[in-house]
Amino acid sequence: MTACFTSLIQELCAFSRADYWKSQPRKFCQYCKCWIADNKPSIEFHERGKNHKENVAAKISEIKKKSVEKAKKEERMSKEFAAMEEAALKAYEEDLKRMQRGSDGEDKEAGDALEEEKKETKPEEAAQRSGPKPETVAQVVTVGKTPVKRPRAANPYGAWERVQQKQDPL
Repeated sequence: MTACFTSLIQELCAFSRADYWKSQPRKFCQYCKCWIADNKPSIEFHERGKNHKENVAAKISEIKKKSVEKAKKEERMSKEFAAMEEAALKAYEEDLKRMQRGSDGEDKEAGDALEEEKKETKPEEAAQRSGPKPETVAQVVTVGKTPVKRPRAANPYGAWERVQQKQDPL
């Protein structure tokens, strides 16, 4: 009986091993956003398809477009940083000149301010302002028709200058 029973158990075990369900492996296509069977014929069939080829081409063109935009953006940023650095260097040099003049005991801030204003204005306005330069900074200076009083102790680090953002010619 034991021999018969053991053979019956062996037959049942062999039968149950072959009768269970197993999932087939699947692969996800990142371009088409779909699942396909993970075997060579199914993958090749899918990749030869029109829809898959169009999706791959669209993805490549999207990546190319993004990289061009990123390069343009980086170029604009580098130009803006260069302009900022140039303005900062110019302000730093002006500060050094002011500090040197302050240590020499000279007070030429009013003269420098007037020279800068002359550079920025039109020739008609410069003709209106021509005349003797003030000896002290606290004197009243006429700009056009409006009197402007220049403070004696201006900012020792110079005035802030607004840098205009350049428009991209696209």
